[in-house]
Amino acid sequence: MKLAKQVPPSKEDNSLFLEVVGGWSEKRTVYELGNSVSLFYEKPSNNTTANKPSYTPSVVAQPQTKLDSTKTELNSTKNEIQQQRPSREEQQWKMAEQQRQLEEHKRMMEEKKRRMGAECKMMEDQKPALLGMQSQMTLMSSLLGHPFDLHDSEK
Repeated sequence: MKLAKQVPPSKEDNSLFLEVVGGWSEKRTVYELGNSVSLFYEKPSNNTTANKPSYTPSVVAQPQTKLDSTKTELNSTKNEIQQQRPSREEQQWKMAEQQRQLEEHKRMMEEKKRRMGAECKMMEDQKPALLGMQSQMTLMSSLLGHPFDLHDSEK
């Protein structure tokens, strides 16, 4: 059977123990150690430090402080994001408005296409009549002795 080696407590362990038991009392003792306190700890030199641990905040207090500040920062960031992001109802309304505008634009384009098609058909229908009038004018001009050239009138 192997015996485990005993490791002496570190200063951090001692400080943590002092914090948990409440530090030095007014009677210059440590709770649960009584008169044997001098075997483990050096008594403080004055009464002002007797009730205060002689170390910085404990190993537990430091991460808790960091955790609290991180939570505060996270909540602040969350609030900023929520203020910047539009609500679901606003997003739905904007999408519906964009859809309505898109449908209106599509309807207008189809109407324009229909009118242009009708105008093209009307021009195609009028083309034979216009060509007939042109040939009549050319014939009348040649009969009157004034040759009429369509290209002359465009100059």
